[in-house]
Amino acid sequence: HLRNTGSHGTWPSNSFVAGADAKVVDAWQRLGNRGSAAVTVAVIDSGFDMSHPDLRGNGNKIVAPWDFETDTSDASPRTGDWHGTACAGVAVAAANGSGIVGAAPNSKFMPMRFSYISDSQVEKWFGHAVNNGADIISNSWGSRDPAFVMSTRMYNAIHKAATQGRN
Repeated sequence: HLRNTGSHGTWPSNSFVAGADAKVVDAWQRLGNRGSAAVTVAVIDSGFDMSHPDLRGNGNKIVAPWDFETDTSDASPRTGDWHGTACAGVAVAAANGSGIVGAAPNSKFMPMRFSYISDSQVEKWFGHAVNNGADIISNSWGSRDPAFVMSTRMYNAIHKAATQGRN
């Protein structure tokens, strides 16, 4: 996920297109670092393995976790909802010599677990992210309904985070 060379293990040679990636390694080289602990990435998704070494980092990586189903700070997965762990790994997994490395391994991580989408939930998610200092908000959720249209309230919550969040 960091640098696509066009081949991967035993996959057929036509499975991957060289260079079809996010140019993360190039960005690290250009910046001269792998991100900053002054940057917080919020990930809104299903459950997160809060004890995973790639997500826990040095013990100070996780900030302001929240579970919007239980209204607690325990964003751990429930049965079958581990998708958040993988999404967070791609974004922020620590460069700790094991597992994977995320695009921003030095940044902080704000895990936010949800179980359903509604106007009030989206307002709560983005409000929590903004109120707790998220610089980046990552989302890989959506509706199963192909005709789903975001409501005005959802749009306004996201727009507010984008325009008034971190200035």
